[in-house]
Amino acid sequence: MNCTIRTAAPQDRDRLVELMRQLNHSENAIDGDRRLDRSGADESLQASERQVAKTDGLILVAEVEGKVAGFLTLTFEEGPVYLIPEERPYAHIGDLAVDEGLRRRGIGRALMTAAEAEAMKRGYHQILIGVLAGNVAAEAAYARQGFRPLGHNLIKRIGSPPSKGD
Repeated sequence: MNCTIRTAAPQDRDRLVELMRQLNHSENAIDGDRRLDRSGADESLQASERQVAKTDGLILVAEVEGKVAGFLTLTFEEGPVYLIPEERPYAHIGDLAVDEGLRRRGIGRALMTAAEAEAMKRGYHQILIGVLAGNVAAEAAYARQGFRPLGHNLIKRIGSPPSKGD
């Protein structure tokens, strides 16, 4: 599929919120804990925008036939001090969303390739992306792009969460 990758513009924001809503729905099918309303998607995007601004990162969009078909957030981070200094800087893909009707057509791959090129241009030699446990399709796609496991976060639910009225 022919797509154009560019930096997000202010007029893309409504579409990015919709894509974030789709991402939340996809992840909710795996984990069951996502906010599915538009305001949840908007707040998620706002949080990502703050991190992008804080780290001099960027939001890349993929356009197909003049319409934003996907996006990713790319930030530039520093790892913990127990790492040797040359291993601390890394680029981080925080969000990657492709329109549900256009998935599996190379749009995500194009976005990731552009993110990798931008990170290399800025002098970074490693890029990190997170994936939900159980998202087998994403893990396989990332492995095809050359990603390998770095670590695992484990979670244990304890107690009961507060009711929605609290």
